[in-house]
Amino acid sequence: MGEKIEVRLRNDGRRGYVYNTAYEACDMRYFDESGRRFIIPPGTHCDLIANQTIEPGETVTLFEWKLEECVKDNWGCVKAKPLEPGTYRMVGWFPPGKNAKGIGRATGKPVRVEAAFEIVAS
Repeated sequence: MGEKIEVRLRNDGRRGYVYNTAYEACDMRYFDESGRRFIIPPGTHCDLIANQTIEPGETVTLFEWKLEECVKDNWGCVKAKPLEPGTYRMVGWFPPGKNAKGIGRATGKPVRVEAAFEIVAS
């Protein structure tokens, strides 16, 4: 518990999608095995937007996370605790990237991504 991990995103699709390089964790939602939603320290203060496009076949590191839950948020996490052993889920939505002419935003629905992971007692 408290181990730092990299949360990575790979685009296996045929079009680019936009993600926020300033606060990447803000585009995701986090749930414990009971379905309770919680916030994480890298995803608490989400006021900057710095969009980049992840192209087909590309993998990016979205953010690093110490597997902690933010328990006190004051425009940034001021108190966090390690996640308990259990199964967790992350869900995110990423809008389409540039249109076919390379300008503006493409039309279409955001892509939904989901990942589950388990923390085991050591």
